[in-house]
Amino acid sequence: MESSQPAIDHALDGQSKVPEILAVLIVCTVLSTGLVTLRSYSRAFISGGFGADDWALVAALVCVSSPATIIAFGRYSLPAHQ
Repeated sequence: MESSQPAIDHALDGQSKVPEILAVLIVCTVLSTGLVTLRSYSRAFISGGFGADDWALVAALVCVSSPATIIAFGRYSLPAHQ
C-alpha cells in the first residue's frame, strides 16, 4: 500500500523564515500598541473625549494582537521544514 504523504525535500531545511516572521510580528505589534496607547492617552486626558471610535480602535488592537502573540510565543505555531 502506497503512502499518500509527499516526499520530503531536505534541501530546504536551512531556509526557515521563522526568525523573519517573528521579527515582523513583534515589531508591528509593539509599534501598533504604542501608537494606540498614545492616541488613547491624548484623547482621554488631553482633548477630554474618548469616543466610540477610540473604543473600536482598542478592540481592533486586541483582536490583532492576540493571534500575533499566539503565533510568536506558541510552541507549535511556526514549525521548520520537515
